[in-house]
Amino acid sequence: MPLPLPLSLLLLGLAVLVAIVLGAGIVPGRRRDAQHRLAQEREARHQIARKAAASVPKAPVREIDLSQSDVISIRGEIDRCIAQERWEEGSKWAMHAIQTQPNQPDFQLKLAEIHCRAGQQREFRALFNELAARLPVTDPRRRKLFALARAVMSDPGATPRP
Repeated sequence: MPLPLPLSLLLLGLAVLVAIVLGAGIVPGRRRDAQHRLAQEREARHQIARKAAASVPKAPVREIDLSQSDVISIRGEIDRCIAQERWEEGSKWAMHAIQTQPNQPDFQLKLAEIHCRAGQQREFRALFNELAARLPVTDPRRRKLFALARAVMSDPGATPRP
């Protein structure tokens, strides 16, 4: 004998409810497993990247004879250091230039650029404050300084390119 319509609808609803309840217990478990696998894969990729970065030999920092700076264009040497990401050497050249020409903000701007690209935020901010106070509003060097500051603020880990 067939079941009356309301009873069959009730049983059908109950079956759907049981399926939903059982399914709800399975899906979060699968989601958790998938998230766990993704986290493990991400960590494995980071470990591989760290090992690869550690295995790349660092270019030796060559000693600079700053007494010969009149023979070499200091600005050109600083630019080469920036292009080759030799931050420490570029900083030495810029500091030497700042000591010999303390009233020339170009070399302080170059040093700020080195700090920005090397990710040395504290040093960059100190130079930024000093240069922003010294440079006139209409000076193009001030615009470059603020462009570097925007790059640092937008992505502190990034190394901005010219």
